This record gives sequence, structure tokens and C-alpha cells, in this order.
Amino acid sequence: MLDLIVASGTTLFFNILQLAAGCILSIPIFFLDSSMIKEKQPTIMRDLLFITMFTIFGAALPLNIYGVLPIAAALLHLGFKSYIVLPVIVSNLLFNMLIPFNDAGFIWRTGSNRVVFALIFGIAAGLIFKTFKFIGDDVFNLKNMPTIDRQSIHIRGIGSVLGKYINGIGLYLVIGVLLDSLFQKYVLTEVFNLIFTNSYTASIPQLFGTYNVGNPFFQLTMKIIYTMLDLVKISGLLAILKPKGFVTVLGYHLIWIVLLTVLASI
Repeated sequence: MLDLIVASGTTLFFNILQLAAGCILSIPIFFLDSSMIKEKQPTIMRDLLFITMFTIFGAALPLNIYGVLPIAAALLHLGFKSYIVLPVIVSNLLFNMLIPFNDAGFIWRTGSNRVVFALIFGIAAGLIFKTFKFIGDDVFNLKNMPTIDRQSIHIRGIGSVLGKYINGIGLYLVIGVLLDSLFQKYVLTEVFNLIFTNSYTASIPQLFGTYNVGNPFFQLTMKIIYTMLDLVKISGLLAILKPKGFVTVLGYHLIWIVLLTVLASI
């Protein structure tokens, strides 16, 4: 039990540091000219450019979802549409520059397909959400996404915004960390045991056993599944997305799981 408490406390503290880092890294965004964004009529090429840029940005950041939240809030405040900002989060969920240091199993030589797919994953999300209008501009819960303005760019101002984040989404973070710790340590093992021993579900691992584990499509499928089983990430999505947006993002992940599973079986 003590190791569980220590692990949960460490994860909680780490994500608060991520929030602080995100608040600091969002500062340069507020020096951009928002009128250039708000006044111009959106075009397909312009949107594609921004979606691609922000997808790469999300994957290149050394931040997890809680660190990305203040940056997403700043971009929304600047006037970018939801379908342009969401790719920052979507690509970051699948890959960010913390993963090479935190994931002992990650090797650049064999993990490059994950990086490439994270970019495809984010760009496709932006284009699909824009084209089919799955989400509107009210997809984000802006009450939980305070922003820094130019007058607040000082230590006290940054601390104030960080305090607002902790007050607004702190409960989501605490619950997410606790549930994820319990889930990973106790529940996940029991679920696997139940799947393997239950006569109705035993065929599932047998089916996956037929796949070549070295198949890149199979590996990507498992990375997305693992992302969806990370309850800290899920709590971050719940904190900033309204129900429609949350369901849409999860549905997008499920569609890719099905598609990649089919490709892995060919």
C-alpha cells in the first residue's frame, strides 16, 4: 500500500509540474497578433497548414496532456478553431518527447513508426473533425482552461493561473491518478486473468495470439489501446472536453483501433 501511495503522490506532483511548465510555455502565444487569425477567412490550405503545424508541435513537446492544456487554452484564446487545436492534444496523447525518457521499451530505431503515426493521427483528426463537423467551437470546457494575458506575465500572474488550473481540474487529476494506480496495480491483472479463464472471452487472447507481434500495425493498435487505458490521460480529457467532444475523441481512437487491427490481419 505504501508503494501505491508513493507512486500516486509522485505522479500527482509530476503532473502539477507539467501544468506549471505548460503555463510558462504558453506565454509566447500571447504575443502573437490574434487579429491576423480572426480576420482572415479560413481556407482548406490554411487550415491544413495550421493542423499540420500544431500536430507536430503537440508531438514535439516534452509535456503530457496536463502540460499541453495551458497551451491549448492559449491557442483557443488566440482565435483558433477547435478542430485546429484538438490535433495538438490528439498527437500528444500518442507520442510526446517525454516518452523516449519515460518508456524503457522505446527505441528510436524501432519506435519511429509510432512518431510518424502520431503525426498522421493528429492531422487526420483535424481534417476529419473539420470536414464532417463532428465538433463545434464549444467542444472545450473553457471554465477549466484559464489563460495568461500580457499583463499577467510575471511570477505572481503565472502562479495565479496555475492555482486556477489546480482549482478547476485538480479533482480530475487526483481521481485520475488514484484510479490509474489502482487499475494498473490490481484491476488490470484481474481483468486479464478473467479474460483468459472465462470460456466466453478466452477466444479473444487466442485471436490476438494469431497476430505477428512484430507487425507495425499491431504494435500501433496496442499503443492506442494502452493510451486509452491510461486513466491519467483520460482524466485530462474529461477535465477540458465537454461530453460531445470527449465521446468524439474516444470514438476516433476506437475507429483507428478497428482499422489497424484489420490491417494487422492482412
